[in-house]
Amino acid sequence: RHYMATGRPLLTGILQPVGVYVATTELAFSVAMCAVPISTLILKDKKARQSLFDASIVLTRSLGAFTVLNYEELLSEAMSKSSDRRQAH
Repeated sequence: RHYMATGRPLLTGILQPVGVYVATTELAFSVAMCAVPISTLILKDKKARQSLFDASIVLTRSLGAFTVLNYEELLSEAMSKSSDRRQAH
């Protein structure tokens, strides 16, 4: 159970921006990785397969650094950098 500031239990999920970002990144990576083998199985047109391959590469390269495996470290690093900048001003 999670409690709000009022002391009452919260009976719903708590939306966490990092969690949403990680889930979206993981889903996009999965789609990008599946696109190439699936296109090879389904598409006969080499031009269409190449187009899907190129789109997969672009998608993979545009993903952020947060993953399920490293989000705690990267978030902690980002928060400490933010804190350091505030203290410097």
